[in-house]
Amino acid sequence: MLTTIKFDSIKTRLLIIIAVCLLGMLVLVVNQIYNTDRLIKLNSQSKQLLKLSNELLQLRRHEKDFLLRLDPHYVDSFQQRSDSFAQQIIEIKPVFSKLGDTDILFDELSRRFALYQSQFFALVNLQSQIGLDENSGFQGHFRQATHKLEDELKRLNQSNLQVLLLQMRRSEKDFLLRKRMEYVERETSFYKQLSAAIGQSKSLNAQLQQTLLDDYQHSFLQLVSAYQTSGLDHTLGLQGQFREQAHALEGQLTTVNNKLA
Repeated sequence: MLTTIKFDSIKTRLLIIIAVCLLGMLVLVVNQIYNTDRLIKLNSQSKQLLKLSNELLQLRRHEKDFLLRLDPHYVDSFQQRSDSFAQQIIEIKPVFSKLGDTDILFDELSRRFALYQSQFFALVNLQSQIGLDENSGFQGHFRQATHKLEDELKRLNQSNLQVLLLQMRRSEKDFLLRKRMEYVERETSFYKQLSAAIGQSKSLNAQLQQTLLDDYQHSFLQLVSAYQTSGLDHTLGLQGQFREQAHALEGQLTTVNNKLA
């Protein structure tokens, strides 16, 4: 009877109410700490994905700068950025592994990035063969040959042969400017005419002239073949494949962002 009276006392009830309030406040504090920690982690993850997206934008910028200016400096910048991008994928993958099937997303992202990277360097290598300027690669080779032939024809005052060579060079420059195969066909036609004219001439230097002409034509056709492999426009050849891969990589990164949002 005395125990019941003590339990029903105001003091006891106040103690119970205080204990319940303290327990409730403790739950709220723990919940707040937990939610704050989750928000911090989510914010950190969001920043990591944003940084990854920014890295890809920088990669695309260096890629386009090289294709536009053919400056090896942009290839070096691309290499540094691509190393950073690949490392970031490795670093953030474990951060999201607790969310479920994210490993598949990041594995696909890594695969597409590796293809994008390898195709870019393949394009760089092909462009280096073509020539990064008019004095290097196939461009430089046939330019040297044709200048020697021009000097030789000018020295001997063979104006009829000079006219045919000028027609060849005009077709060559039209191809380099417009990347259309009709100009290659026209250039080849003038080559045959000039070759026949040299063969019919009585010049003592006819053999040298023919050698220079053949050297020029061989290098020019090598350049044409390289351009066909690279792509006569941005939708064809290696350029087209690379462009599709770049867009696929961007799409995969968007998929990752949407999945983890």
